Amino acid sequence: MAIAFDGAERLITLSATTTLDVKDVYSRWKDWVKATDNAKNAPAFESVGGNVVDAGAGTSIPAYIYITNGWTIRPQEADHTLNVTNGILLREGGGDPFEDTVGAYTVRINYQQPVQALSVFGAEIDPNTTGTQAMRLILAAVAGKLSGAPGPGTITIRDTADTKNRISATVDVNGNRTAVTYDKD
Repeated sequence: MAIAFDGAERLITLSATTTLDVKDVYSRWKDWVKATDNAKNAPAFESVGGNVVDAGAGTSIPAYIYITNGWTIRPQEADHTLNVTNGILLREGGGDPFEDTVGAYTVRINYQQPVQALSVFGAEIDPNTTGTQAMRLILAAVAGKLSGAPGPGTITIRDTADTKNRISATVDVNGNRTAVTYDKD
């Protein structure tokens, strides 16, 4: 991938490529800034993320690269689809980080964002209840078997596999729960 930086015009020009690796263009820009007197130009990028969450599991926060200070990226002068990979490229304040080619070419931009959900279900949602345990109870309450309603007496709600009582409640004559026990495991 050929990348040219023009600090005066605040323009990044791509040539001979149909893939823009976000982390690579950011790294190349940092190298360009270090060369000669390029640091005098307004910064083209800011980054957030990329931090390792769990090295053993190979999880990290996706890198968000913001193009800033009016810089733009011009794709190569050819009809093509430009695949944006290996990071999330955003324009500071919103908008399109890409500008049109000089010639009358059709360029489609295909963002291949690194979609990643990081689990937060290990944390407590309520005292003594993790997210996973809460989801088990919610699923049972919504989709599990119910017996003993409306009351008075005891109602039980089974897990969706019908293998255990997930929720047991004592109810009065109006169906109001007066005591509740849970099996969260």
